[in-house]
Amino acid sequence: MRELIGTTLGKYEIIEQIGQGGMATVFKARQLGLERWVAVKVLPPQYAADPDFSRYFLREAQAIAQLEHPHILPVYDFGQQGEYTFLVMRYIENSYSLADVMSEPMSFEQALDYLEQVAAALDHAHRRGIIHRDVKPANILLDDAWVFLADFGLARVLEASTMFTTSGVNSGTPAYMSPEQGRGGKIDATTDVYAVGVIAYLMITGKVPHLAESTQAIIYKRNHEPAPSVQLLRPEIPSLIDQSVRKALAPHAVDRFQSVGEFVADLRRAVYRCHAEILPTMPVQSLYFMPSESHVSPTRLRTPSEPNQVKTPPPARPPRQSRRVWWLLAGITFFFGLIIIAAGILWISSLPPAPSSSGGANRPTLPPNGSVEAMFIDDFNELGLNRALWDFELGSGQMQIYNSVLRLSSSGPSFPLVYSAVNPFPNSDRFRLDIDLQYLTAATRGAGLALGTLPENFDPNQDRAPLQLGQQLGFWQDGDSWRIEFGPAGEEVYDLPAPQLDKMALQIDFLGDGYTVNLDGRPVYTSPPVAEPPTHLWLGSPLQASDAGSWSTLEVGQIAVETLPDDIAAAPAPPTATATDTPAPIPTDTPTPSPTPTPLGQDCPTAASSPFGSIWEAHRDQLGCPVSDLTRIPTIAEEQFEGGHMFWRIDTDRVYIVYDRAKQGQELLEGRWRLTDPEWKWDGSNPDGVGMTPPSGLVEPKRGFGWLWRTHLGGPDGPLGWALDREYGFDNVGLSQAFEEGIIFQGSSSRAYVLLNSERFYAQ
Repeated sequence: MRELIGTTLGKYEIIEQIGQGGMATVFKARQLGLERWVAVKVLPPQYAADPDFSRYFLREAQAIAQLEHPHILPVYDFGQQGEYTFLVMRYIENSYSLADVMSEPMSFEQALDYLEQVAAALDHAHRRGIIHRDVKPANILLDDAWVFLADFGLARVLEASTMFTTSGVNSGTPAYMSPEQGRGGKIDATTDVYAVGVIAYLMITGKVPHLAESTQAIIYKRNHEPAPSVQLLRPEIPSLIDQSVRKALAPHAVDRFQSVGEFVADLRRAVYRCHAEILPTMPVQSLYFMPSESHVSPTRLRTPSEPNQVKTPPPARPPRQSRRVWWLLAGITFFFGLIIIAAGILWISSLPPAPSSSGGANRPTLPPNGSVEAMFIDDFNELGLNRALWDFELGSGQMQIYNSVLRLSSSGPSFPLVYSAVNPFPNSDRFRLDIDLQYLTAATRGAGLALGTLPENFDPNQDRAPLQLGQQLGFWQDGDSWRIEFGPAGEEVYDLPAPQLDKMALQIDFLGDGYTVNLDGRPVYTSPPVAEPPTHLWLGSPLQASDAGSWSTLEVGQIAVETLPDDIAAAPAPPTATATDTPAPIPTDTPTPSPTPTPLGQDCPTAASSPFGSIWEAHRDQLGCPVSDLTRIPTIAEEQFEGGHMFWRIDTDRVYIVYDRAKQGQELLEGRWRLTDPEWKWDGSNPDGVGMTPPSGLVEPKRGFGWLWRTHLGGPDGPLGWALDREYGFDNVGLSQAFEEGIIFQGSSSRAYVLLNSERFYAQ
């Protein structure tokens, strides 16, 4: 949206961009007439095209603007101009957020001061019927020690748009989301209580409660497991404090504190009764869960080149006697830590050298006597992008850390850009880069990755042209081809027919002055010399595609860089491959897609029922017309597996088996499903299973699901693998509607499935 700079929205002259988040772009602006600085939050243009959203936005924005409280960031104005929808807020010079402060320890006393100000703001809004829905540290702005809660009601405003609800963006941030919010249930003040409970838990432990590998797994655990205990991570925390936090994180809203003020007051009483004011909080390293979380505050952008300006208030000074106890404990811990470290070094030195951790099964391995030093590694298994390793600019796309992969997608005029914040190849002209990637969709919005150099103080918000100028080696896919390119001019040196949607393992060796590329264990390219070693790696941003098109989605798995010893030679040069001399496609186990059926559902007497209307519109040429009304299923049972789901419906007494998860944990948005075959005939035997011993963290399925899994689905060696958790039952939450060529089905979560008669499925 940088085209807005220098223009006016209403009576606000846009001066500069100061923030970029998953849901909006923030600009510093001057209010004409009053001549004061303001912050203008501009929503993506596509929302303005939805008339329902426009009507709802004006009503909700008016309610938000009427919130007047010392700890709520004031909203001065709102409006729409052309394709732009915007909110005008108070501008705070040099503000920072609670997310910045939480990266360092503070005293419980200081943490409570922050939480009490947040509670006052939320209770004021709740009394006026407004729920925040997205309380998180990045939305808690600090002006010295003063708190301003920002983005009130923005999540609810965006829910008015069907474009928002069908885009895959959650209303709220998964790391702070309550159980009922995650499953699409009723929202009230206790939803914000839960979010503040998550922040308190984070402050005390440094970890996200119910931490899991994906958004779906976090929400599932929050709906089916008891509230977590802070004492499991910090045994020294008194029980009264633990009880207070656990009550705020209760799975059922009725069991929580009924207001945020009540929770924070109870937590302060617990801290005072236990004399825990001087206890330190734990630093939090990963607060950013994409796509809706952002590192920048809504009112000011700190560029990567700027020094850290976080003004962390110092913790209260402990009494003299307490300080002596702390120093004694620290000395004892340090002494025994040295003993443990020394023992560990001796034990590790006795082990044989381990193979490269990043190599796939088909990748060439280093000789056992080679000296390999890992320099840079990220397996994306945190709840956000590691800001010590990466910087990013979303553009008009989406970014998500999901099942240990980085997912980048866009259908707009600019693709997300993720680039290394530090040189991943430091002080070495001989290194190996291992990277796993997979395209889920590949359209005209080609996207990929590249190695090269960037100018000092590169700013992706200003200009991405330096990417093109500094590119040495690039890997891209669009709707026409998958290719390797060399040099800033993008000379095509290797080409495959597109789309290539299977997972690929890239191994790139840099041996002094040039690159050797292996693709799934095959040498495919050796480059000419380059003038200097690369200094950066960047992902996502398309340098070759020029026009916006349909969705393109790229997933990047583990990235690892290792120093190569001097005795590693370059791989033999492969035969030159060009666009006119195209090698055969890489063999893949991916089934050949079925031919596209004749479009259906063009002249239907009725449309699909809510909430399936938008899903049906996206797949009506495959589903056809509705042949029944929406059905609420009285009882369903569900169980998650390594490779998918089982669902049982009481109304049909059938089991649906959906292979919606690769065994390594990656969730699939399309694939295969089946009904029980042979028919469901469990006789009630072995209700507790047969006593199998699954690997740690996995479960033997029992009852009817276990019988079907053992008898007809190959057990742990079949496509489903082991269960991830036990079977759960739900009443009156499942939804289904039948169509000419399939059904739309939804279980206990917000995930809906299009189950076609061809045994293909699509998840949304």
